[in-house]
Amino acid sequence: GLHRQTAGAKHGLHPPQKFRVTVPEGKKGGDTMVVNVHGESRTIRIPHGHNDTDKPYLPGEKFYYTAKDTHKVYASTLPMIPGMEIIQSKPVIWATASLAFLRVRFNDQNEQTQMVKAVSDLLERAQNQLLEKAIDLECNAVLGMTINIANDSSGDMGNSKLVVVTVCGTPCSVLPLRNLPAVNAEAVVVPLYSDAM
Repeated sequence: GLHRQTAGAKHGLHPPQKFRVTVPEGKKGGDTMVVNVHGESRTIRIPHGHNDTDKPYLPGEKFYYTAKDTHKVYASTLPMIPGMEIIQSKPVIWATASLAFLRVRFNDQNEQTQMVKAVSDLLERAQNQLLEKAIDLECNAVLGMTINIANDSSGDMGNSKLVVVTVCGTPCSVLPLRNLPAVNAEAVVVPLYSDAM
């Protein structure tokens, strides 16, 4: 019979792991939520309904999430990885994570420190989403990554904030460079015109 080679077999990634997740309070089918998988924060989407039915998932109900081996996927802002050869590339992919909050106190050091951590978490969530997309495309690297952080403070007289992080890059399949033998080449100069004319 036919055997389809998966991204895991192709690039040494572990097979995806399945986890049982509980819908948190205030969330329902179609919403996103953050889960912790092996110490990594990941943003996942709660399925819209039970087994493709109209009955949405509600707080306290459980569903299954399949986690992918993202820590084995190369992620780089470089167009190539030193010591690796790009054997395939696919169209650009992107991922977005966002956070809306209400600023409580102006110039509060503790609040600013929390905001820095929140942006860091958004970056990690967006990158994990990007790497999961690369695995779905059977790639083991995302190269030429760019990151954009946008914020909007126009709501509630500047107190309502929205931060959006977008990460994009080119999914690729890479392999270690082969140890090729050195090639010696000789050049022979051949005149264009003969002296016999």
